[in-house]
Amino acid sequence: MNDVTVGPELDALVAEKVMGWRPTVISGASLAEDRKAWFIPSRTQDTETLWSETKGIPPPYSTTWEGAGLVVERMQELGYAYMILDRGEGLPAAGFSQSKPVRTWNAPLAGAIPIEITPLDAPTVEEAICRAALAAVENRDA
Repeated sequence: MNDVTVGPELDALVAEKVMGWRPTVISGASLAEDRKAWFIPSRTQDTETLWSETKGIPPPYSTTWEGAGLVVERMQELGYAYMILDRGEGLPAAGFSQSKPVRTWNAPLAGAIPIEITPLDAPTVEEAICRAALAAVENRDA
């Protein structure tokens, strides 16, 4: 996963593995060339929507705060707690766990079960969130 380039390549992996998008290819006589697209599952119905904007490139999850926020929201929907931190010298890190969080603003929660979150470092917080989310879902599926 660390060899995946930040930007469209990492975004496509996040779309598939974290967001639940399903890759496909659109082809036909009206198209000059085959085009990559995605089926996006509905969160409220048993349907899918076809996404083929900008030649099948998913939203910029790994390069914008808005995109990274969508990843955090999705991980929360999947039952993950999260942590985002700055390790100093501008090195952000993020991590996810399927346990309940122990602390909020450094105050222990009554009866909380301790959890371990191993944050992943990256040059930007958006990239750290995406790589940590991928690591968490890959560990879940292993």
